[in-house]
Amino acid sequence: GKSKHLLAEEVADLLILLMGTGIAAEFDLNQAFWDKMNKLMQRDSRMVNGRIRVSEFRDME
Repeated sequence: GKSKHLLAEEVADLLILLMGTGIAAEFDLNQAFWDKMNKLMQRDSRMVNGRIRVSEFRDME
């Protein structure tokens, strides 16, 4: 895997890209984040391969 420093740099690149997209598209990225978090918190969670998932779980019954 990558060093923590390189991973942090890549994540920072993604953050810059996301912020730029929000600015260019003229939407409130902060509000979009919290709207999505609230939506995720309403979903059922399941343990999948030892990890908690909050997917919509299509075709998993």
